[in-house]
Amino acid sequence: MAINQDVAIIIPKQELLPSYLAVYLNCKVGQSFADKQKTGQMNPYISVDNLSTLPIFVPSLRFQKKVESVLVLAYQRLDESIQNYQQAEKILFLSLGMADLNFDNGEQVNSNIKTFSNSFIESGRLDAEYYQHKYESLATICSSKAVYTKQLAEILQFNARGLQPDYVENGEIAVINSRHILEKHLDYNNFERTTLNNWNLQPKAHVFKNDILIYTTGANIGRSQVYLKSEKALASNHVNILRVQNEYPIYVAFVLNSKIGRLQTEQVSAGSAQQELYPKDIAKFYIPFIHKLGQAEISKSVLKSFTLQTQSEALLTLAKQAVEVAIEQGETAAEAMLKAELRNETIQ
Repeated sequence: MAINQDVAIIIPKQELLPSYLAVYLNCKVGQSFADKQKTGQMNPYISVDNLSTLPIFVPSLRFQKKVESVLVLAYQRLDESIQNYQQAEKILFLSLGMADLNFDNGEQVNSNIKTFSNSFIESGRLDAEYYQHKYESLATICSSKAVYTKQLAEILQFNARGLQPDYVENGEIAVINSRHILEKHLDYNNFERTTLNNWNLQPKAHVFKNDILIYTTGANIGRSQVYLKSEKALASNHVNILRVQNEYPIYVAFVLNSKIGRLQTEQVSAGSAQQELYPKDIAKFYIPFIHKLGQAEISKSVLKSFTLQTQSEALLTLAKQAVEVAIEQGETAAEAMLKAELRNETIQ
């Protein structure tokens, strides 16, 4: 593995486990020491020399191994989360006969002939990019292999962008920005916050459980994830809210986030200098629906993936808290906390 100049490698001596050191450097104590070593420039920087002066709390090897066990379990949960998401992808693409199909391998037909009536008159588009053959191929495959296909307009209860709220630190209401829409799930741990008053003033931006959120502006346009919590939330102005009826919202979001949805996004935004996705365009997207059992299995796998990722994040937080307790109260107190929190887990 190669690294660039913005990454430092630390190889600790034998009395310090690398896994423990990583957790320590990420806990509140380690981060506070690191903050003191940062330069005051526009882009904060820590030199290798300054890194070498960071104070390190070195507990017993036995305690370090306890922390390492929690870290290992966290990564096991993360691996299981990824596997469940990949299983959902496998079900979808096998059902649609797309498991071995690659629209970006250069083998697709690179020309297409359209009459004026079945191009501009029908779509309002004259740019060549919009009519690339791969988009038609995708639509043909989906319509022929799916049990049924629907435009989003047919199943939508709500389709609109959110609004820009007033951000308030430690506010009662979560705010979801486009950067919180990740590749596989939402970044629930880093939502912004606002007040209940903003919630009352912006009903158009309300987000409820099972709403589908779409990244609409910029580099990751088209990313789509379903909101899986019951906590009230608002969507910002670069996030589109979809609320569907009579279909599995997790399945719909999953298809939109897959190559099927991304290619439709690519087609709509083709030829544009500024990458934008508008509600009127999203409403025209089609969703190929596989058999109900497959839809249910995909929804179950995606939900399981989310649950496992949440568990992984909780375990990483627990490892950091254990180190903090060991520093402040001693190893005995830290081990007691770990034992209490991990009653249902197997820690060596």
